[in-house]
Amino acid sequence: IISTVALPVEIFGSSEHFILKATGNSMIKRGIFDGDLMVVRVQNTANVGDVVIARVNNEDATAKVLAYARGKYYLQPANDSLDDNGKRIYRDIHPKGDWEIVGVVDNVIHSPTREVL
Repeated sequence: IISTVALPVEIFGSSEHFILKATGNSMIKRGIFDGDLMVVRVQNTANVGDVVIARVNNEDATAKVLAYARGKYYLQPANDSLDDNGKRIYRDIHPKGDWEIVGVVDNVIHSPTREVL
């Protein structure tokens, strides 16, 4: 925790929130860019299609879209960029071990230093 701030209830509601800084470009199709601040509502469940903050195998948190197919939930990036070989740079995460949802992204505060694409 870097600091604690009070968020306006009129904008963010009365739920508990935390703020994470986005790193990387896996969520650009959802408007989340490297350096943006994600305001995350604390909860351990989500709906398919929500942008969630998840921890997989007790590693660092990741922001991805919660998806469901073939009877299983998985985490999907929102960036279809391909490498030089035509393979997706950002791949779906199909957790095989322990994983948990720690929150749902409610709002994004864009970094003032981000270049407009």
